[in-house]
Amino acid sequence: MNYIDYSEIFRIYSKWDVPDEVILHMFRVAELVRKLLLRIVGNEEKLDLLIKAALLHDVGKALVKREILNKPGKLTTEEFEEMKRHVEFTVQILLEEKIDHRIIGYVQRHHERNNGSGYPNGLTKLSKLDEILAICDIYDAVTSNRPYRNKLSQKEAAEIIYDKKNAFDINFSKLLFDYLNEDEIYKTQCSVSWIFIKMLIITFTLMLVWNII
Repeated sequence: MNYIDYSEIFRIYSKWDVPDEVILHMFRVAELVRKLLLRIVGNEEKLDLLIKAALLHDVGKALVKREILNKPGKLTTEEFEEMKRHVEFTVQILLEEKIDHRIIGYVQRHHERNNGSGYPNGLTKLSKLDEILAICDIYDAVTSNRPYRNKLSQKEAAEIIYDKKNAFDINFSKLLFDYLNEDEIYKTQCSVSWIFIKMLIITFTLMLVWNII
C-alpha cells in the first residue's frame, strides 16, 4: 500500500480549523472504507486514494456556520441547504490545497445516490468506490451521537441503508454489515482507535504550532 502522508492531512485540518468531531467522523469512515476495500479491491493505488478521500470528505464543514453544524434541533429548509454546501466548500478547500483530482471526485460524489436522490448533482450512476464511501459515511453518521439525536443501533442503521431503494447496490450494503457482524470486537477496536486518533490530533496540532512538520 502506498504511504498516506498524515502530516498533510493534519496540516489541512489545522489550517482550516476543522472541528474535532468532524475529524473523528472522517477517521472512522476511513477505517470502515479500508476494511471493505481490502476485501474487494486489488488495486492498491485506488485503495489509498479512497482512504484519503474518506479522511478529507467533510473538511468543508469547517466553513459551515457553527450554529448550524451544532444545532440541537431539526434544521430548517434554509439551514439544510447551507449544510449541503459543505460538499462545495470541501471541493474548494481541496482544490486550493492541490489535492489529487481523483480524490476530489470521490469527495464530490459522497452524497450522490444511484437513484438520483443525492446531491449536489443528482447523479444516477456511481462507481463501486463511490458507493463504498457513501455507505460508510451514512453508517458512521447514523451510529454516532449528533447534537440533534442520539446514535442509532447497528440494526437501525441497516434498516435505514437497506430502505434507501435503489440508492446503492445492495451487495455493497451487505458487504458492510457482513463485516460488522463478523467482527465481534469492532466496537472495542473503535473505542481504542478513537482515543488514539484524539491523541494524534493533539500531537499533530502541537507539532504544527511548534513548526516541527
